[in-house]
Amino acid sequence: MRAVDLILFYMAETGRISFTYESLRRFMYRMIKAKRLPWVNWHTIERGVRDLAQRGYLLRFYSRNRKKVWFRAGPAFFKALNLPPEISADPRLLRKYIYVKRP
Repeated sequence: MRAVDLILFYMAETGRISFTYESLRRFMYRMIKAKRLPWVNWHTIERGVRDLAQRGYLLRFYSRNRKKVWFRAGPAFFKALNLPPEISADPRLLRKYIYVKRP
């Protein structure tokens, strides 16, 4: 579940649906340093991302020389989290569903 939370935070903050291992790892450490996320071992997140891709929640794309793996949140990812499908068109809408306004 930690990988799912991190992916949701990544999409809401950056406004992107696709990510690489490297971009997600940099974002994770930036959030930990800002104390917005608790400490998580990177290998746990990496296994979670790989598992989500194997189950079909994340779509996997490769660069031309197959050195870089891109992941993209698929329709099943949003459906499993009960999020509306229009978020896949504009991930900045995700901020309404993740961040709760406090009084």
